[in-house]
Amino acid sequence: MSEPTRPPHRSALSRGRSLVWFSCAVLGSTLLACNPGPNKRDLYMEGLQIEGEAERGPCKIHYVEGQDAAPLSGDQLASCLHRTKEALAKYDEAAKLGLDDLDFKRVHERARESVAKLDGMIEQVRRMERGEE
Repeated sequence: MSEPTRPPHRSALSRGRSLVWFSCAVLGSTLLACNPGPNKRDLYMEGLQIEGEAERGPCKIHYVEGQDAAPLSGDQLASCLHRTKEALAKYDEAAKLGLDDLDFKRVHERARESVAKLDGMIEQVRRMERGEE
């Protein structure tokens, strides 16, 4: 007796499915290879977004009516510093990728200055909180 053979449409269908899976795999690997990660502009925009959120959040100074100065806490300043450093890290990455337009350079330098200023402020406020001054 001879062995039954598969109907021709099943093998053609099977080959078609294999071709589709192979095509999807090639397309997927090509897309992954072509998109290595965020570009310098994306990093710059992420940094601006982080910095903006920080300015509206932990870096925002809340004045109390009837007082000459706004009350500051070391914890609030530390949170502000943390967010500013996150933004600065994004700017540093963008600079490493070659972003060098004038606006970016100004923002990047301003973030560096803010980190240095906040570091000094935290030291001063912590000393005041401990009663050393």
